[in-house]
Amino acid sequence: MGVRETRPPYWRKTMERRETPQERYHKVHTVSVTIRLIKNTEQDILQKLNSVSNKAGYIKSLIRADIKN
Repeated sequence: MGVRETRPPYWRKTMERRETPQERYHKVHTVSVTIRLIKNTEQDILQKLNSVSNKAGYIKSLIRADIKN
């Protein structure tokens, strides 16, 4: 009796990875925004971001407050 392979359903027998439902959703409905911060000169920003539990929520709230003004 052969050994049954336990690959996730999003893998094909040829080992080509198929797109997951979550990946399809993200491709259509989301966008990723990235910034680079310099450790030496922007330490104040890094400390503040590290002090909040939800970085994305904090940044979004700052942007929304700026939009209202």
